[in-house]
Amino acid sequence: MYGQRWEEALKVFQVKLGYRFRDAELLKEALTHSSYAHESGLFSWNERLEYLGDAVLELAVSTKVFNDRPDLKEGDLTRIRSRLVCGDALLPWAKWIGIDDLLRVNSGVRKEGRRGRLSSVYSDAVEAVFGAVYVDGGFDSALSVIDGYLNFHLKGCLPGTTSNTVAIDPKSEIQKVLQERGMALPEYRKVSRIGPSHNPTFVVELWVSGKLLSKSKGKSIKEAEFKAAEIGLKALQPVAEP
Repeated sequence: MYGQRWEEALKVFQVKLGYRFRDAELLKEALTHSSYAHESGLFSWNERLEYLGDAVLELAVSTKVFNDRPDLKEGDLTRIRSRLVCGDALLPWAKWIGIDDLLRVNSGVRKEGRRGRLSSVYSDAVEAVFGAVYVDGGFDSALSVIDGYLNFHLKGCLPGTTSNTVAIDPKSEIQKVLQERGMALPEYRKVSRIGPSHNPTFVVELWVSGKLLSKSKGKSIKEAEFKAAEIGLKALQPVAEP
């Protein structure tokens, strides 16, 4: 199952990844799950590379968001980074680039994958691939590959849908979506301020064409609007399904 055809598939994978490994064994290790390694008598699998890739991904995303959004404060930067490094963001990219087909697992784990139960395994493999690129080519190479991962989300790589994109600025993203659909621009309304004066919480509603689309709260009006836009984007997603 993981013979010559798998080796050939790895070459295609590297083209899509945008990086050619000098040491192909690193890529093979990144795409080897512990279940397959134990069953096949291998002494290495992707957990160590996953550990490294997790740190590389966080640094790369932090750098990207910090440079691209000088207007945001630390809390907003942290929130955006969390959205871009979580499993829910990694999984669609894993499937798009083909990790779900290339990851070496034993037959039992493969059956679980057919039932849709390997989300975390695929997401971990993405981090392992990032770690492998870092070991093979250094941080600049890893940054280039991760930039492709970010573009997948920020530009919406899946045809006909925005359901797998992660908006670095949901307020700008929802405005773009509404404009593309010929709808009215969003209107944010502050409806209340609750809590003590030294630690208030603001409640904001997001209206489109005279209809309430979403509602959220935050420690600042900006944060509340940010969250309302995030919720609004999710509410609009079913409309974009093919």
